[in-house]
Amino acid sequence: MTAVGTLLLILLIGVRIAALFTNKYKLEESATAWADFAHRHNLNAQGHFIQGTYSGYSLAVDLHGRRVGKSVVPTAALHMLLPAIPPAVKLKRGGFLDGSVRQQSTTPKMEALLKQPRVQQCFERVSNAYRDFYIEDSFIHAEQFGSLHTTEEMEAFIAPALELARALDEAARSMWS
Repeated sequence: MTAVGTLLLILLIGVRIAALFTNKYKLEESATAWADFAHRHNLNAQGHFIQGTYSGYSLAVDLHGRRVGKSVVPTAALHMLLPAIPPAVKLKRGGFLDGSVRQQSTTPKMEALLKQPRVQQCFERVSNAYRDFYIEDSFIHAEQFGSLHTTEEMEAFIAPALELARALDEAARSMWS
């Protein structure tokens, strides 16, 4: 190996080590933000996992790696209970409600609820906010690529699902009371 080749190899190794330390620092920094967010909202936190009751809804948020091609991409995942949705109802992205949701299994009452304008708007927002989402067993499950580094990013990540939960509850109360 030539001197230039050796120098390039050392440089590449140095850049890789610096990137690893930077990623480790960012993860530690974001874990602090997750803990701050949890403390602020009286939730339980352990590293990049939060759970508890958030604005009246059962919530869990975590960070995991999602394989995309040959890479593993950090992915934030949200799981929020939607009390207005019966466990047997299943909805997935695509094909229904202006292209945002497709019914897998539902009931006539749920179909009427899902056609409410505010509910449709919230589904559209959820569809635009998350890389993927589906509703199953009364929970919305949503994902977004990337880590959440600040409490503001945590709030913004949860907001569309929370808005949908509230819209569903309000529509159910007005239709079925």
